[in-house]
Amino acid sequence: MSRPCALRASIRFVPARLLLAALCCSCAASRPVLEVPESLLPLSPEPPPWEGPPDSGPSDAASARQVELLLACGPEAITLSGWCRVGVWTTLEETRAEPFVTRESWGRLGARAPRRLARITDDLVSGAVARLRPEANGALSFRIEVAQGRIDKEAPSGSFEGHAILLPRPRRHGFRFSGTLPRGHAGRIAVWAPGVEVFLLGPGEETASVLQFEVEGGAGLVAGGASGAEAFLEEWLPLPPLLIDADGVRRADCRLERRRSAAGFRPGPGGEPESYGGTGAAFRFARSP
Repeated sequence: MSRPCALRASIRFVPARLLLAALCCSCAASRPVLEVPESLLPLSPEPPPWEGPPDSGPSDAASARQVELLLACGPEAITLSGWCRVGVWTTLEETRAEPFVTRESWGRLGARAPRRLARITDDLVSGAVARLRPEANGALSFRIEVAQGRIDKEAPSGSFEGHAILLPRPRRHGFRFSGTLPRGHAGRIAVWAPGVEVFLLGPGEETASVLQFEVEGGAGLVAGGASGAEAFLEEWLPLPPLLIDADGVRRADCRLERRRSAAGFRPGPGGEPESYGGTGAAFRFARSP
């Protein structure tokens, strides 16, 4: 398959045999998730929403298709495999969830000592999640996310009656891809380098057209139609504490708010990719064949 020379030189792909070898090593080490590098691309603090799959509809389709994906980050790789019903979105995933405190409330009644009233937690999810829908004509629609999170040390998020309220600083980064592969396609689905590579395993060959992209600090491709890709960062940052004093009851609520920044592209009204990102995130595109 020919590719435009202007983009080809900046994209390096790992041969499938090396990825399979990496998969064996990854399984032997029992690593639950991939080590995902963080993109250096300037991100927009107000990106358009990343559209997930629509409602899956009935789950009693008469036929199903086995789908197996290989996802690699550098020398590490994992597989996602399962039966997906035709016309229905099915989730395949390998993830790890770490709980963290996202909200804490403190109160005091009259002369009593201050005490914690409530603590609400959330989960920081790392790993790979694929939403897949085989179509009746043999095509395969996909939404794929590969992400890694970390929970930084607790830091002051407010105070109550001289007591410092500490909340963690979670952050999560990764890559997302979407598109539709034609019948008979096998091989590369998506690449964001440096970052992640995604392969569809099984019989077939790389028959899909490929949308290649190049941007400051990265390059890659998405196979098939309705192509989309995104590098993203999610951070949970403290809001100003909410202080309440009513009828002798004093209370303080401290909470974190998730903030998302991203850069990438998605199909525009005419089908051509529309990009977004921070200053300097200028995407260049080429499609082949």
